[in-house]
Amino acid sequence: MGEYPYCSGIGGWLRSVWEQNIERRRRERLLLRSVEHAVDVADPVIRQARKYRKILHPPVERAMQYCGTIIDSIPGPVELSRRGYNENPSVRSLFNKPEDLEDLLRISPETKALSDQGYEGD
Repeated sequence: MGEYPYCSGIGGWLRSVWEQNIERRRRERLLLRSVEHAVDVADPVIRQARKYRKILHPPVERAMQYCGTIIDSIPGPVELSRRGYNENPSVRSLFNKPEDLEDLLRISPETKALSDQGYEGD
């Protein structure tokens, strides 16, 4: 029968509507949990206000969307090496010269742990 038994043997449009409905309900549950978490953090007394969920729904949803755009704007990993220093302007903006980068990597506990595990970097 498949994952959606009510949609078997019926056109793909019904499956699409079904999947959209499931996704919409999932987002609504996430948003409701987020509203409740915000109330827990801010002040649980807010729950005494009538329709507090309805009132907080739009601002919490906008905050979640905004946070999503911030997360999407975070750059990915960069290579921290002499070669990476020469090729990547963002690495050069953080370190005055390649030696500064190498000094940091040499004294970093994380780099030492990798070295102890046998990892050989550049």
